[in-house]
This record gives sequence, structure tokens and C-alpha cells, in this order.
Amino acid sequence: MIWIVGLCLAGLAVLIVLWPLSRRTHLDPGQGLDSRFYLSQVAAIDADFSSGLISEQDARIAKTDAARRALADSAAHALEKNHSSPVLRRSVALGALVFIPALTFGLYTVLGTPDAPDEPLAPRLAAERAKPDINALLQKLEAHLAQDPNDGRAFALVAPVYLRMDRTADAVHAFGRALALLGESADGRADYAEALIADAHGTVTPQAVDSLKKALAIDPKHTKAEYYAGLAAAQAGDTQKAIDIWQALEKQAVPGDSWLPMVQDKVARLRLAQARQNNTPAGAAAAGGLVPTPDAAAAASVTAMGADQRMKFIHTMVDDLAAKLAQNGNDPEGWQRLLRALVVLKDTPRAQKALGDARASLAANPDGLGKVNALATQLGLSTP
Repeated sequence: MIWIVGLCLAGLAVLIVLWPLSRRTHLDPGQGLDSRFYLSQVAAIDADFSSGLISEQDARIAKTDAARRALADSAAHALEKNHSSPVLRRSVALGALVFIPALTFGLYTVLGTPDAPDEPLAPRLAAERAKPDINALLQKLEAHLAQDPNDGRAFALVAPVYLRMDRTADAVHAFGRALALLGESADGRADYAEALIADAHGTVTPQAVDSLKKALAIDPKHTKAEYYAGLAAAQAGDTQKAIDIWQALEKQAVPGDSWLPMVQDKVARLRLAQARQNNTPAGAAAAGGLVPTPDAAAAASVTAMGADQRMKFIHTMVDDLAAKLAQNGNDPEGWQRLLRALVVLKDTPRAQKALGDARASLAANPDGLGKVNALATQLGLSTP
């Protein structure tokens, strides 16, 4: 197809060049006077001067004008001759026929991709139709399970689809059947617990806790099982246990794990809750890690300080963090630490101002801004 288009365009370019050459230029015979007429006119001027009819100056002017018109007439005839030359027209036409297509296709060979295959419509439509239809696949699996209710692999395939479609009761049944038919596994137990929690609208039920214990008995470092075990502890009111579980989970993380920021945020929220319950904002801010200290020994020494000394130290740490963010505001985690610390210290006006500064600094970082805004909502903050 591209070659046809190229040929058409090249032909059009040649036609544009050849069209003017196909037209002959004809001068009206009345437009050019024969040079002999001008010679006779010069003779007539000389006769008039000899007879005294015109002065010498007038005769000179008249001869000059006659000579000028004679030259113009000669140039017009020469131009007509050049334009009418068949040899010149043929040369230009031949050059256009050869040079323009050669230049066009030469440039395309260098700059284009002449070897690129066409993309016919039919294969593209076929590829589109070949994309899997989730609903159609789900119906096939359900029909298969209706005929063979003991196919554990089919239940394992259909269960996560039910969960993504928010058909939580069906997901619980499918994960349970897969466990029963395929045998115990850490993944199977964790998935079954997740479905139970989703079906209970986020509550970790006793049945889910039992399934999580079995998953961790098989694999003590199973990520999903550990996360929900921490959630179970937090919902049961055992804040420290939840923190310990999630901190252990943080240590297992590798850079890029999508779940890590969520776990870190939950740990920070639990520390904040502990601080409020204990009514010791400064000590909780230091010991809980809301304001980073150089190392574990330093954190322990802060906790051992007197109340006034500890308060002064914590305020210094907060001020240092704020100054650092003022110099480099593209640090979402730093802004989150600062906001948590200020809320723990019950310095709401400063926390609100810090939130406004964070939003301004992270305007070009949508992901970081989203995290800060989410934390602000959790902390009950708003810009002043």
C-alpha cells in the first residue's frame, strides 16, 4: 500500500513540474515592432532635423527613444525563441521524469522502512477477538466445575477471579474447596484467610486467624500471612504485637515491594495511637521512631532522659527535619515523618503549616503528594 501511495505522490510532483512546460508562449504580433521600422524612423528624424522642423536636442532624444524600443523588441523576440525551444523543454521534462522519482525513492530508502511488512486489517481484528474474555472464561470454568466438582485446580483458578470481582462468598467457597482437594499449603491457607477477611468487610475472623496460624506453621515468613496476622493483633488491641509482626515483615522487604509503604504507614499509625494512649508525646515520638535518631543507642538514651530534656531534644530533631525539608522538599517520607511528629507533639498549627508546605513542594510529584494527603486525612489535618 505504501508503494502505491509513493508512486501517486511522485507522479503528482512530476505533473506539477511538466504542466508549465506543456504550454507554448505566444507573443501577440502587435506587441513587437520590426527593427527595420525603427531604422526608418531614425532616418525620418534625421530628415526632420535637416529641414529645421526639430532642434538638435529633440532629434537626439527621439533617436534615443527609438533605439530603446528597438532593443526591447529584440529582447522579447529572444525570450520567445528561448521559451519555444523544443530541445530545452525536452531536457527539462526528461530531468523531471528521472530526477524527482529517483530523489523521492532514494530518500525513502534511506530514511524510511521499505522492508516493514504491511499490517492487514483481518489479522488485527483476529488478534483483538483472540483476547481473553474474563466473563466467558469464568462461565467455562463454572460449567466445568458443575460437571467435575472435584477438580481442585479449577477451583484454585476461579477463586481469585471471584475475589477480584468482589464475589467474596464464592471466593471463600472456591478457596476452601481448593484447599480440601489439593492439600495444605501456605499460599492456600493465606488466600483462604484473605477471602474470609474480605467477606467479613475487613474484620479478621476467628476462622481467618486459624487459617493464618496454619499458613505460618508451614512458612513462618509468608508475607501475606504475616501481614494479616499483624492486622489480627491490631484489631484484637494488642498494638505492640502488631508492631512487632509488621516490623519483622519490613525487614524481609526488598526495594520496590508494593506493600512496604502500606505496612510502614500502619506501623506509624500504631505508634501514634500508643503515644496518645500513654499521654507521653515527646517520649513516644522519640522511642517510636516518628523522628529519626542516629542509632538505637541514641534512641535508648533519649528515652532515658528527663521529661524536660527529652522534650527539648525532640523539638531540636523536629526543627532539624523541618530545615532539611525546607532545603529539599521532594521527600514524601520526610514530610510524613514530620507530620506524624508534630501531631504527636500536639502542635496542630505547625502541622497544618507543614502540610501546606509539603503540598507546595510535592506539586510535581503526584505519587508523593498522594501519600502525604492520605496521611493528612488519617491524622485529621487540613491546610489552614
